[in-house]
Amino acid sequence: MSIRNKVRSLVFITGFALFFQNVFATEITQSPNDSRQYKSITLPNELEVLLISDKNSDKAAASLDVKIGSGSDPKGYEGLAHFLEHMLFLGTKKYPEAGSYQAYINKHGGSHNAYTSFENTNYFFDINADSLEPALDRFSQQFVAPTFTAKYVTREINAVHSEYSAKLKDDSRLYFSAFKQTINPAHPYHNFAVGNLTTLSTRDDKDIRNVLIEFYKKNYSANQMKLVVLGKEPIHQLEAWVSSKFSAIPNNKTQGPKFDMPMLLEHSLPSLLEVSPTMDKRTLSLVFPIPSTKKQYRNKPTYVISNLIGHEGKGSLFASLKKQGLVESLSAGTGIDTGWDAMFNISFRLTQKGLSNWEAVVAETFSYIALIKSEGINKRYFDEQKSMLNLAFEFSEKSEPIHYVSSLASTLHEVDTTDILQANYLMDTFEPKRYKAFLDQLNPNNVQISIMSKSVVTDKKTKWYDAPYSYKRLSPEQIKLFTTTAKRENLKLPDVNDFIPDNIDIISSTPMPKPELLEKSEGFSLWHYYDTSFGTPKSNIYVNLRSPVANNTAEHAVLNSLFTSMVQDELNEYTYPAYLAGLNYDLYSHIRGISIKIGGYSEKQTLLLENILRSIKTVDLKKERFNIYKDQMIRSLENAAKKKPYQQTTGEIRKLVLRPQWSEAEKLVAIDLITIDTLKAFKQRLLSKVEIVALSSGNISRAGSLNIASIVQSWMLNKETQKVNVERGEVARLPLNQSFSVELNIDHPDTGYTLYIQGKDKSYQEQVNFLFLSQILSSPYYERVRTENQLGYIVFATNYSFLEVPAIAFIVQSPNASANQLETETQAFLHDYTTQLASMPLKDFNQHKAALLSRLFEKENNLGQKSDRFWREIDRENISFDTREKLSKEINSLSPETFNQFYASLIQSSGKKLLVFSSGKNSKESTNNEKQEALDRYLTLDSNTDIWSLETPFK
Repeated sequence: MSIRNKVRSLVFITGFALFFQNVFATEITQSPNDSRQYKSITLPNELEVLLISDKNSDKAAASLDVKIGSGSDPKGYEGLAHFLEHMLFLGTKKYPEAGSYQAYINKHGGSHNAYTSFENTNYFFDINADSLEPALDRFSQQFVAPTFTAKYVTREINAVHSEYSAKLKDDSRLYFSAFKQTINPAHPYHNFAVGNLTTLSTRDDKDIRNVLIEFYKKNYSANQMKLVVLGKEPIHQLEAWVSSKFSAIPNNKTQGPKFDMPMLLEHSLPSLLEVSPTMDKRTLSLVFPIPSTKKQYRNKPTYVISNLIGHEGKGSLFASLKKQGLVESLSAGTGIDTGWDAMFNISFRLTQKGLSNWEAVVAETFSYIALIKSEGINKRYFDEQKSMLNLAFEFSEKSEPIHYVSSLASTLHEVDTTDILQANYLMDTFEPKRYKAFLDQLNPNNVQISIMSKSVVTDKKTKWYDAPYSYKRLSPEQIKLFTTTAKRENLKLPDVNDFIPDNIDIISSTPMPKPELLEKSEGFSLWHYYDTSFGTPKSNIYVNLRSPVANNTAEHAVLNSLFTSMVQDELNEYTYPAYLAGLNYDLYSHIRGISIKIGGYSEKQTLLLENILRSIKTVDLKKERFNIYKDQMIRSLENAAKKKPYQQTTGEIRKLVLRPQWSEAEKLVAIDLITIDTLKAFKQRLLSKVEIVALSSGNISRAGSLNIASIVQSWMLNKETQKVNVERGEVARLPLNQSFSVELNIDHPDTGYTLYIQGKDKSYQEQVNFLFLSQILSSPYYERVRTENQLGYIVFATNYSFLEVPAIAFIVQSPNASANQLETETQAFLHDYTTQLASMPLKDFNQHKAALLSRLFEKENNLGQKSDRFWREIDRENISFDTREKLSKEINSLSPETFNQFYASLIQSSGKKLLVFSSGKNSKESTNNEKQEALDRYLTLDSNTDIWSLETPFK
C-alpha cells in the first residue's frame, strides 16, 4: 500500500486588497489514514500558516511559534524571553483585562499554555470546536497589540521568580546549571535562561518594561513566526479568519538569530563534569559535540546510529552492562541542536557497582562504538527502521489537537512545508559515509563525561542554583583506557527483528457499540471489543491479575513492586525488538495486583503476551538482580521526601484517604527485612489465589479474543490455583462536622499547600457538582492567587476524586507566603465567590455546563484512549459502560438554584476537609491575628487520630 497521499492546495488572491497573496502551490504529503484537509498559506506580512480542517473534531486548536527564545536574551537580562512569554497573556488593546483570554478559553472547555526554549517560544490553546473564531481573535491580539500593562510587570516578575524558586532543588535544573558552566562562555547556551528578581530588575536607568517592549518589537516579527490552526470549519473559512486576524502582526523583516559558534570548545575536551544532586541519583552521560543534523531530517543519520547504540536486545551494549550489574538503563540520541552544532548523548542510570566502575562502563561503550565502526552499519538495520517508520506514518493515529498544532508550529521552522506531516517518519537514503562521519565524532578525545551522584567530590557551585560540581580534564590514563577498545565477545550488533509485522490487514467485522462479556467462569472474565474506526491494524490487550495478598500489607506492596520489576528485567532483551517493531507493553503493580497492557500491531501480540505470562510464572529470581532492584526501590522511597512541596502535599492526601495505601516510611521499614527468599515465597502466594479480568479491543476477532483467554488461563489458572474475588480499594469518608490538617516537614524554601474538600457520597449528582465546581473555580482561583496576589507560580484548583468519590483540591506552592496566608486567601476566595456565583448570568452558567459536557465527551483520538475508558469502566464494574451518559444527564439537569445551594452548603460546612501543608523557609508569617489563626479550624491529624475509625468508608 502506498504511504503517500498528496494534497495540492492553492493560495488564491482574495478580492480584498488587504489580503493579496502570491499564488503558489504547496504539496503536503499526508498519511492515507489522515482524512483531514491541509493548506499552507503565507499572509501579506510573511506569516506562514498551516490550516487544518477536521470536520469530525470536537476540539479546535491553534499554536503560534516564534523563532526566538532564551538564546536571544540581551546581555544582563537573562530570562527576558521567558518573562515576555508570561507578559503576553496579560491584556491586549482590544481585550485589556488580564485574565480575559484565559477565562474565555476555560469557559468554553479549553486549555492553554506556552513554553520558552533556547530557540523558540511557543503559544498554544485548544477549545470547543464551536468557539474557535472568538478564541482566535483573542489569541491573535497578543501578537498584534499586547499592552504589557505596567501594573502587572512587577507581579509577573514575581511569578517568574516563583517558577525559578520552585525548581531550586530540581536535579535536572541543577545538572543543566552545571553543564552550562562548561559551555563556551561566548555561546548564549551558557547563560541562565529562566530569569528571577535579579536579572529582571530595573537598573542603569532602564525600566524593565521598556527593555521588554524593545525586545518584543525587535524580535516578535511576523516573518519569524509560524501559525497552525485546526478547526472543524472548511479550509476557506479558516483561511478567512486567519487572514483577517493575523495579517496585522507587524513584519519588521527581522533576521532570525544564528548561533554559528561551537558550544563546547576543542581545548576543553575531553573532560569530566561531576555534579552532586538533591536526590540520591547515579547517572553517567557521554556528551559528544557533532555537526547539526537539522537539515538532514529526510535521512536521519543520527537516528540510525542512536538506534544501534541504544538497542537493548541480545548482545547489545545495554544487555552486556546489565548482566555485569553495572547499569539500570541506557538511552542514546541527539540532544540540543542549534543549527550550527549539536550534542549526541549516551546516558546511563548506574547501579552502585556501576558508579564505582564508571570507567569500565565508558570503556565498554567505546568498544561497542568501535564494533559498529568496524562492522559498518548493515543496510538491514536501515531497512528495518525505515519500514517501521513507513508503517507508523501509513497508519498514523490522531494525537490531541493542542499537542498536534504546537508540534507542527515549531517544526515548520525546520522542514520544507511539503514534508511537515511526515518529517518525523522520513528515512529516504542509506548513507554509510555519513554514518561513518558521525561515528568518527564519537571518540574519547571528543567527549564530555558527566557523573551525577551524591558521592562525588565537588569544589564549585553554580551561580543561580548553588549546584555543587567539579570540572576537569580527563587524565591521559583515562583517555588511553577509553581509546584501547579491544573487541569484546559478549557484544554483537542486533539480529533480524522477528517482530516486524508481515500481516497488516484490517479485519472486517460488525462494529460494536461497547465491549461484550465473551467468557465468564470462576475467577476469570474476558471482555471483547472489535473496533477499527481509527483505520489501523492495531489492537490492545489488557490483563489484570488480581490477588488478595498483592497490597494487603506494606511488605506485600513492596514485594509486589519488586516482583514486577524483576519480571520486566527478565523480559527486556526479548521485548525490546518488539518495541522497535511498534509493539509496546506495560507491566505494573497496583493495589489489587499486577496489570499487563499490550498495544500496537495486532499480528504478533499473542506471542508477546504468552512470553510475558511465562515470565510471570517461571521467572528465575536471581539474588544479584534482586539486590539491584531492592537498592533502586530504597533510593526511590528515600527520594520521595525530596520532591517538590506541592507534590508531597498532594501525595499525602492520597495516602491518607485511600486504602490499602502505604507510606514511604512504612515501605522502608518493610523492605529492610526483605530477602530474595522472601520474594520467592511471596511469588508463590501471589499466584496461588487469583482473579483475572481481561479485555481485548481493536483489530481483533472473537476467535482471536478467545485465543487470548486460552493463553491466559493455560498459564495462570491451573488446578492448584484458587479462584477468588478481590475487592477494590476504599476511600475514607471524612466527617461532616470535623476537618483535619497535617503538617509535613519538607526541606525546601517554598511552602506547600493542598486543601482537599470531599463530597458527601458517590452519587452521579454529587460527582457532577464537584466536576462543575472545578470547572468554574479553576480560572478565577488561579487569577486571584497567582496573578493578582502573586502568592505562587504553581497554583491550581482541580478535580481530585478517588474511586468515584468526588472531591476538589486547591494546590499552591509559594516562595513567599505561609500556609496560614494561603489558607486565609483560599477561604476568602471561596466565600467571596458566593456573591459572584449568585450574580452569574444564566448564559455564563450554561456555557460552563457546555464546557464540562465537551470535556466529558471529548472524542478519543486513538484506540488506546478508547480502550482505556472501557478498561476503567470494567474496573469500576459498570458493565453498562455508560458513566459518561449518566454524568451527562446530571449536568443537563444542573440549575443555578440547585448548584448555589450545594455551594453554600459546602462553604459553610465545618467538615469534609483535609489540609496538608509544609512551612517554607522563605515564607513570612503575617502579624494579622486572623491570618495567624487561619489553621485553627482544623484538628491536627497525628498518630493518635485515625480518620478511618470516624466514619464508615465509602464502598
